[in-house]
Amino acid sequence: MRCVSSSPRVLVAGLGGTIAMTGDAAGGVSPTLSARDLVDAVPGLDGSGADLEVVTFRNRPGAALTLGDLVELSGLLARGFADGVVGAVVTQGTDTIEETAYVLGLLHPGDEPIVVTGRALPLPPVGLSPTVGLYTATLGDDGGLLPVLAGSLDGLVIAGFGVGHVPESWVPHLAAIARRIPVVLTSRTGAGFTATSTYGYPGAERDLLARGLITGGALDPYKCRLLLQLLLATTPSAGEAREAFIDITRAADRR
Repeated sequence: MRCVSSSPRVLVAGLGGTIAMTGDAAGGVSPTLSARDLVDAVPGLDGSGADLEVVTFRNRPGAALTLGDLVELSGLLARGFADGVVGAVVTQGTDTIEETAYVLGLLHPGDEPIVVTGRALPLPPVGLSPTVGLYTATLGDDGGLLPVLAGSLDGLVIAGFGVGHVPESWVPHLAAIARRIPVVLTSRTGAGFTATSTYGYPGAERDLLARGLITGGALDPYKCRLLLQLLLATTPSAGEAREAFIDITRAADRR
């Protein structure tokens, strides 16, 4: 029997994954948040006009899901659609997100939309907000303010000249800062890659990368700052945040 509702009914089914993870005592993250927790964390949904029906179907990492789980999930969605649900959102781990979408597409015969979504990083702990600064190279700036600025930072993004260059006077400051916190080298031009192996003079990209800075790749300074801030908030140490930043930007550069 169909339920009668004045608002469109949308089913939200949670499977776990990074989107549902929080930190544990061992320093890692694991699935702990329910589908209701995720829905409640999204501002404005109360005024969306939709009637959300929220189910925590599983709470596992994406790599732990099975084909049986997806067949059962398809059955849950089918029953919802038969009862008047007009669409569904499935949250899960990104490790197997494309496989879930493919299987649900194969098993769903109707026209109702099914959106499969996740996130690459866990939610930052409440109240934890690492500070990442952004400093732009300008003609005539000797970099004397860099140590003062960096003293209160957890990370720093440098928007350099051209493909990632700074005045020579900046070099000892940046080298010292990079020994303490992650320092990302980007370009202030707003488009294109930061170079890695072309120029070798003091203050050029080869020199700076050899002194511990890391490249922002194809990301602009603003995206680099946001990415580094999220990584610092969701990894156990600055070193791990630095390595994760390198992995993510390398993957983005290959696309």
